[in-house]
Amino acid sequence: MKFSKYYVLAAALAVCCAGCSSTVDKQSAAEKSKIAEITGLEVQSAVAEGRNMGEALLAAIKSKDFARTANIPVGDEKNRLTQDKFNKILKNLEKAGGISQTAYLGDLALGAYRRLLWKVSFNGAEKAPANDMIFEIVIVKFNNQYRIAGFGFRP
Repeated sequence: MKFSKYYVLAAALAVCCAGCSSTVDKQSAAEKSKIAEITGLEVQSAVAEGRNMGEALLAAIKSKDFARTANIPVGDEKNRLTQDKFNKILKNLEKAGGISQTAYLGDLALGAYRRLLWKVSFNGAEKAPANDMIFEIVIVKFNNQYRIAGFGFRP
């Protein structure tokens, strides 16, 4: 009797797990098919568009104007740049005293993506000296369009 209870429980568990894993595999395969690798001649156009997007994003952050980010493709349907996220970035950068200047450094291959880097100089705050940071964006080709998959400031 005990053996049959365990057998039924194990069979039910196997059926449940098998159904879940096949659904997840199909979903992840469909999502991956939307992302294309940036290779060959596409690299130049991806970097050019990425530079324009990065410069526009830095200008919006420098001017503290979220409305300027409206036409910059950042994130995807689930992970967009929101007013709250933008305000958190501004709050974190407030300690550095505001952006004084930026300079594009170059790009790096990152698998299917491209990483673009800028040197960002800050004015410095009253109690903190002026420091430079690296601003990076990661460009992805998603549904045949270039987008910013992520960005951030690094010390």
